[in-house]
Amino acid sequence: MKKLLVIIGFFITCKKEDDVFISCQTPTNDISICSKLIVGKWNWSYEKYFNRITKTYVYKTPVNESYTKALIFIDNTNAIIYQSNTTNKNLTYEITGFDKITSFSSDHSISVIILYDKTNHQIYDYVPFRICNDTLSLSYQILSDTKGEEKWSKEK
Repeated sequence: MKKLLVIIGFFITCKKEDDVFISCQTPTNDISICSKLIVGKWNWSYEKYFNRITKTYVYKTPVNESYTKALIFIDNTNAIIYQSNTTNKNLTYEITGFDKITSFSSDHSISVIILYDKTNHQIYDYVPFRICNDTLSLSYQILSDTKGEEKWSKEK
């Protein structure tokens, strides 16, 4: 019995060096942590944006928009966007500082995902973001009047 408890204790206390836990109370934009957490399938939960004309928040969901979206980050370079279970775009991606887009060194502390079109290697999209273990927040609102904060949930 004592031997069994020692073995169980060993497995409980040992964890892979790559395992990272980031609480959704304090999401991160640390590039090295984000690179580990982002790999996997993310399903679109909702988008909330502030309409500056009506001064109201607009919510888009898979139900009221009549489509679903999924982002799959296959590894540290490849990604696929699905819309309503159909491949929409094959991409490569990079997680880096916003200064790569703006060329202002002060923007380095803002993490962005840059998505590149695989066919022509041009930037397809980029967005500042935060991540925790089960939620990805894409902050389009700071870049656009017509898009907002997208929330994605990680598929287990």
